[in-house]
Amino acid sequence: VGALRANRFGSFTLSFTPRDAGGIGIAQQLVFTVAGVNDAPEVAARVATFAEDVSVDVVLAHITPGPFNEAGTLTLSNISFTDPNDVIDDVPTLPTVVIVNNDTVHITPKLKANKNGSFSVTFTVNDGGAAPNATTATVAVTVTPVNDPPTLTAPLVFAAMLGKAHSSKFTVNDVDGDNVTLSVTRTPTGTTLS
Repeated sequence: VGALRANRFGSFTLSFTPRDAGGIGIAQQLVFTVAGVNDAPEVAARVATFAEDVSVDVVLAHITPGPFNEAGTLTLSNISFTDPNDVIDDVPTLPTVVIVNNDTVHITPKLKANKNGSFSVTFTVNDGGAAPNATTATVAVTVTPVNDPPTLTAPLVFAAMLGKAHSSKFTVNDVDGDNVTLSVTRTPTGTTLS
């Protein structure tokens, strides 16, 4: 008997005729039954990229019961986050078990402002059948940096006396750590900046 096709089950018959040295033989048949087994669910490899400071929707997609002849209700469980760059601010409250609908699940963690780096979401998919009935998969997520404008902190009101020197302090900050260049577009006559 040759190799069997993957993910196929059912019965087939092998017919043969053994003969003795005189050429006399009796036709025989062997019936083989291949029992169906459950295959673990399949999850396509997934990576996602988002810019910092935006809403994130991590789509766990292409989750199927397995090969073409598999069926069943899929559930997600053991959903966990690995966040080595500390970019996640808040993880949504997820039920212990999530029913997979139309092969897709959406997870929407809230990211910290002005943070970038990477994190991952790991989960287990189960089809409820006999073992092997579960697959564990990971989605790798990259959060890319976005250039933020510098901020200026200055007194709201400048109080100065006519003809007297006056000084005021203001602070310029760039959350990305970039060097900041100041340029003056207009000043009152006689004003100097240092």
